[in-house]
Amino acid sequence: MFSVIVVDDEKSIREGIVQLIDWKEIGCQVTGSFSNGKEALEFLESNPVDIVVTDIKMPEMDGLTLSAKIKEKKEDIDVIILTAYSDFSYAKMAISNGVTDFIIKNEFLEELPKAIEKIAATKANKSVASDRRFIACACEILETENSKKKDYDYLKIISNILKIALIDCEYQIMPKDDRCFTIVINVKNDSAVNLSTIGAYFKDIINMATEFMSIDIRFGLGTFVDSGDAVKQSLKQAMIALSRCEIEGSGIYFFEESKRNKKRELMQQVNDYIDSHYSQQVNLHMIASELYLNEAYLSRAYKNAAGITITEYLTNVRIEKAKELIMEGGMKLYEIADAVGFKDAAYFTNVFVKNTGVNPSEYKKLQLM
Repeated sequence: MFSVIVVDDEKSIREGIVQLIDWKEIGCQVTGSFSNGKEALEFLESNPVDIVVTDIKMPEMDGLTLSAKIKEKKEDIDVIILTAYSDFSYAKMAISNGVTDFIIKNEFLEELPKAIEKIAATKANKSVASDRRFIACACEILETENSKKKDYDYLKIISNILKIALIDCEYQIMPKDDRCFTIVINVKNDSAVNLSTIGAYFKDIINMATEFMSIDIRFGLGTFVDSGDAVKQSLKQAMIALSRCEIEGSGIYFFEESKRNKKRELMQQVNDYIDSHYSQQVNLHMIASELYLNEAYLSRAYKNAAGITITEYLTNVRIEKAKELIMEGGMKLYEIADAVGFKDAAYFTNVFVKNTGVNPSEYKKLQLM
C-alpha cells in the first residue's frame, strides 16, 4: 500500500481528509497528519512516505515551501496541494515547485481520491524498472466457523505475516475487499528468487495463518514479468490461478501449472483421438478440425507438451498395434497394414523397419525365439 500524510492547520479539514476518504479502497494508508509543513518535514526525514496532501497557507511553513523542500531531498514523493482558492497563480507556483496536483478544498471528497488513484497508477508503472522482475499474487481468506466468531482485521494480519515471510522481497498489498487482496512482489533481476522460492514463501504464509490465527487462506500466483503492462497481465493470471484453488483443492495454485495442465489436456485429447482412429487416414488437418484449433498452433502445442510430433505419436501407435496383430497371426501383411491405417503394404514395411530395425516377418521370428 502507498503511504500518505496529510498536512493542514485546520483540524476539522485535516481529520475530515483522514476519516472521510476510504483510503484502503484506493490502495493507500494514512501514516501521519500534521498542522504545518515543519512538522511534516521532520516526519519525512525518518519515515517512508509516497504521497503528501498539504494545504497551501499554514503557519511555520506553508505548503509551497514544503513541496519545494520535498523535491530538493525526495524526488520520489508526490505532492498534492489543497487550497481554498481557485486562483491559477497558485497552481503555477505549485507546478514550479514540482507539485503533482492542485485541488480546491471544497471538492476534496470527490477529487482527492481520483488524484491519489492516478498517482498510485503512475507510481506502479514507474516502479516496474528494467532491473527488476515482478510477480502478482491474488489472496482470498475463506470464512470459517472460527473466523465468524472473531472480528479480524485481515489486512493487518496479512501485512504482518508478509513482513516475516517476504523478507527478501519488496512488495505492495492492495485490498479488494475485507477478505480479498492482491500482492505485487518485486525482486532484482540478479536475485536467486524464482517461482519455486515464491511458492515456498506462500506455503509458509499459509502455515503461519493456519497455525497462529486459524485462518483458512488461498493464494493464486501469476508469472514473473518485467513491464508495467505485464504486471496487469500477471494480476489476471493470479486471479485465474486463485479460481483454480477450489477446483484443485489446493491452498496455493500457480498460473504456470494451469498452463501446463492445459497443454497436458490438449495432448491427451490428441492422443485419445489417435488411439480411436489410427486405422483411418488420420492427419493433422482432421485432428485440428475435430478440436476446433489452428493446425500450426496444435502442432506446436502438442510438440511442446509431448516432446514428439503428432505424426510421430500416430506412427508409434500404428506400429505397436501392428506388432500385436503380427504376434496374433492369421492375417496377411497387407491386411495388417490396412488394419493399422496404411493403405500401401510396401510403405508399411518401410515404416516398420525404420521404427523396429527389422521387417514384420523377422520381428515375429525374433519374438518367438
